[in-house]
Amino acid sequence: MAIKDIIKAIKNIISGGVNTETLEILCYAAYYAGIVQNHCSVGLTHSFAHQLGHYGISHGIANALFLAPVIDFNARKTDKYDRLAQEINYTSISDLVNELKLILSQSSIMPKKDKLEIIYSDKVKIIFGAMNDVTFRTNPVIMDKKEVESVFNNAIENYLNG
Repeated sequence: MAIKDIIKAIKNIISGGVNTETLEILCYAAYYAGIVQNHCSVGLTHSFAHQLGHYGISHGIANALFLAPVIDFNARKTDKYDRLAQEINYTSISDLVNELKLILSQSSIMPKKDKLEIIYSDKVKIIFGAMNDVTFRTNPVIMDKKEVESVFNNAIENYLNG
């Protein structure tokens, strides 16, 4: 429910601006998502996000930056995401990933190119930090350094070249 409502609210904001009804939907969805996060760990997306705080990137924006690439990688290694896609009315996880990418491309929340270049130049440090972050241990897929680097490159290069 939280995922569906967050996607709906963000699409409403992009298409029609901010209004109290949309903000209320978003607030409740964020609240429900927080309850879920209190009962489980959150994986590689958050591991990366914890590292980007050192670069002045907010936790939410950093999660947005890595969410689609991490889901895309994980979904190729486990079928856990298929159920998620079905429960939130997508025909496949790839449809959800494409929707997330589209939403981000239509927004103006991504860090500027010069900030991404700095982050990219520090990728060894960021990857090391992410792999040693407690949230990395509960990623649905066990990953080695090469795979984590691949996801990192995919996320950052997508916005540097896009």
